[in-house]
Amino acid sequence: MIQLLAPFWLAALAGIAVPIAIHLWNKKPGRTVKVGSIRWLEAAASQRLRRLRPRDGWLLLLRIALVAGVALLLTQPQWRRRAEPTGDKWVLISPDLLGSKEVSKVRGLVDSLRRRGFQLRRYGPDFPPVSPPEWADPLPSGGGPNAADYWALVP
Repeated sequence: MIQLLAPFWLAALAGIAVPIAIHLWNKKPGRTVKVGSIRWLEAAASQRLRRLRPRDGWLLLLRIALVAGVALLLTQPQWRRRAEPTGDKWVLISPDLLGSKEVSKVRGLVDSLRRRGFQLRRYGPDFPPVSPPEWADPLPSGGGPNAADYWALVP
């Protein structure tokens, strides 16, 4: 993933308008040449226009590329890999779910998160960790839902 350390320099891309303006305003006025016959003048004019246009177009593209390149370099782009979850990430399991038959429905998801480095913790005061043997074979707690006030734990 590319991250720009100074994205405000993207505004410098507006500087591309400067070479375009110079290119459009830098039209040389034609000069008057007195000749005896127009047939010699038409051949010279068409040959001169063919020589100037491609070179001026490439010059315009070069100027635009130069301004855009400087602007993009000023943004200081860096390639960053996405951080993998470390041990400070948790999966919170309700004690009611841990002691019920419904735990089999979420076991695959929770196990995949544990393989990626997440810690399995019980949702309760101080969020105690769930031991591997307890997760492998949860014992039914019986007695229905816990009377703990989970909303008090949210802050």
